[in-house]
Order: sequence, then C-alpha cells, then structure tokens
Amino acid sequence: MTAIKGLMKRFDGFISSVTGIGTSRDKKKTVSHLMGVRPVKSQLDDYYAEQALAKRIVNLLPDDGLRKWFEVKHELNPEIQRKLKALRAKSKYRSAARKDRLHGGSAVYIDINDGQSMELPVNENYSNFEVLALRVIEIDDIEPLSGMGHTATCPDAREAEYFRMWDDQGGAFIIHRSRLSVFPGIEISDSYRHSNGGWGESVLRDCLEAIMAYGLTHGTVPTIIQDFIIGILKIAGLNEMIEADDDDTLKGRLDAAITGESYVNKLVIDSQDDYSREVANVSGLDNLIKHPERWLAACSGIPHTKLLAESAGASLGEGGKGEKQDYEEMVEAYQQDKLLEPLEKLVKYVALELKIKDDLDLVFNPLRVMTEKEQAELYNSQSQADEKYYNMGVTLPEEIRESLKSRNIPHIHFDDQMYEQELELDGITSNTPEIQA
Repeated sequence: MTAIKGLMKRFDGFISSVTGIGTSRDKKKTVSHLMGVRPVKSQLDDYYAEQALAKRIVNLLPDDGLRKWFEVKHELNPEIQRKLKALRAKSKYRSAARKDRLHGGSAVYIDINDGQSMELPVNENYSNFEVLALRVIEIDDIEPLSGMGHTATCPDAREAEYFRMWDDQGGAFIIHRSRLSVFPGIEISDSYRHSNGGWGESVLRDCLEAIMAYGLTHGTVPTIIQDFIIGILKIAGLNEMIEADDDDTLKGRLDAAITGESYVNKLVIDSQDDYSREVANVSGLDNLIKHPERWLAACSGIPHTKLLAESAGASLGEGGKGEKQDYEEMVEAYQQDKLLEPLEKLVKYVALELKIKDDLDLVFNPLRVMTEKEQAELYNSQSQADEKYYNMGVTLPEEIRESLKSRNIPHIHFDDQMYEQELELDGITSNTPEIQA
C-alpha cells in the first residue's frame, strides 16, 4: 500500500537486509505496511480508491443486497417503481450503503415538497405532496444534534431527532430526521460512538491490518518465485582471478554467461567450468498464503470464496457450496438489518405522492433464481414427501391438492372436473405429471 499523501506520521515497514525485501535490492517494487495511526476519513477514501480488496469489502454487501431490488406488495407497484427509477433510488441508496461501510455512517436526504420547512417533521397530509430528489450525504457534511436547541452534538446518530447539514457552499441547515434515511455505521460501544461524533465504525477500518498483511504476503511471492530456480556457475581459476585483482576478466566472463542465458538460452563455457541449476524448496508456501486469507475473511465477515472471487468449491470442495449459502444468508440478513428501514421510509413517501394510504410491505427479490434442474429436483422431492405423509395418514388428498396449487408448479393444472381423477391416491404421483430433471 502506498504511503497516503504524507498524512501518516508513523510509518512501520517490512524490510530484510538479507533478502532485500523492502529495499532497493527488492526484485519486485514492494509496498509499505502503514500502521500505528488510526486512519481518518480522507485516508480511508484513498485506501478505497487504490486497493481492489478494500473496494470489495466495502461494496459487496450493498451491491448484492440491492442488485435484485425489491417489490412492493400493492397493485400500484409498477407506478411506485417508476417513481423510484426517476429518483435514481437504487443508485443513491447503494452509494449511501457503501459510504456507511466505508466511513462508519451516511444518510440520504429526501427532498420533499410538503409545505413545511426542513426543521419540521414531514407533513404527510399536504395535498400536493411530492418527493423531488434524493441526495447522498457523507458524515463530514452532516452532524446529529441533541434537542430542539440544536446546540450540541448528539452522542448517537441512531437517536438524534435533528441533524445539521452543510451544502457545497458551506451553508448550514437544520433538518428533521423524518426527512432523512440514516445509515448509522457498524455497531460499536456507546462510549466509542460518542467519541466518533455519534457515528459507528467503518468496516474498512476494521479490516485494514488484514488487508495489508494479505498484500504483503502476496507481494513477496513474486520475489520468491524469481529465486525458485537458482543458476550456479563454477568458474575454473576463479580464486586466481580474485587474488590477481583481474576484475575485468572476471566481469567479462560473468557478463557473457548472463547475456548468453538471457537472450539465446544458451551458455558457452570453458570445458573446465561447470554450470548447474538448483530448485529452491518452497514447500508450505501455499499454507503461508492461506493464513492472511482466513484473517481477511474473518475481519470482513465475508466468505473468502466470495471475497477473493473464487468459484464455489474451487479450493474447498463441496464446502464451497456451504460458503455460497452462508453468504446468501448474510446478504439477506444485511437487507433486513441495514436496508429495509431506510427504503421503507422512501417508499412510504412515494406512496403518499401517489395517494396510497395503505400500509405497504416491501419484499426483496430473491438473490438467485433456481435453474430448471434445481426446480425439478425440488418439486420431485416435495412430491415424494407428499406421498410419504399421505401413506402415513398425516395429510388428506384435499390438503395435498391445495399444497400443489400454492406451489405454482409448472405443467400441473387443476379444475373441478378433473379433480377426482388427479387425486385418486393409490399412489399420489400415479396420475400427476412427473417433472424430469
């Protein structure tokens, strides 16, 4: 990781005078390990801009959590979605969620025409209610406030009723919380949150040391590889040339050997000279590399197959499938814990603009749609379970019929005239079309 524009006051580094790692003799230009000072927001921005792993740690959950978007359980869902698209809601909330993980907090200002000033709660009964625009706000530009006096910083952004927001010209405005979707950062202790201006912790800041250890490990691998095969040239009369200070002759022979091997892959030497190659022992190098990978996965909370863009099962066999499922469950939890409430507020205001007074359910679309083969396997498994329970006397034909209808299984249709034929359950599947994988 490069030195961040001179902002760090302490610089710890990895240097070996023996191998040359980290010095001018390093075969690969290496990076410095910067630790010792808690990075501020501008430094986190630099890490995020320069390090691919930092981007993935910050972006993965917000991007996957919003990738399939959501549906509103209402007949006017298409109109709601058109308004959200016009507001660029998906892009705005994804950006806010990223900044939340990057900086430890963020907010989306919902610009509303409700006939009221920004200091007052949203007037939901305004006849010409309209959502005008969305603006993503970083924590440098917004401050949680305590009480109506707006004189002190609130120690917890999750509880603040009012916020002070600055515009691009430096002007300050008091905004009521009802006009904001607040992302309060990672959960931390109350005392730590108080010292952090009411905001939480950055995911990236928690992972920096692991990222740097990972970069250091992988940065030294090319150096090791370059020394994997070592050429040994035994020159007849070498000691005599050294004793006679015949540096020119020695240098000439070495240059000729190096040039010949490098350019034409041939080596012409005296019959009394000897040249051989030895392979360095690098056993255990793969295990050494895996340690910072595990550390990185543990710090970020993201399975390493996903974090490092490995295919499921590539390194862990069938365990890779488990990691994939774990990650999908993690995204679903992130949706419920971090994304649902901010999006519900926005949808509520869009619904008011469209004169929808109903309570609305917001449901995230599935992250992954099953393939036809997976669907067929699931349907057949369910069919076998239905037959088993029927034979055990646990379920009735009518119950199974209703269950089949609720599953929306393709190629299975019911009508009242065919009902008795379809459910003559000598064997439940005897007259039911079998779904092949």
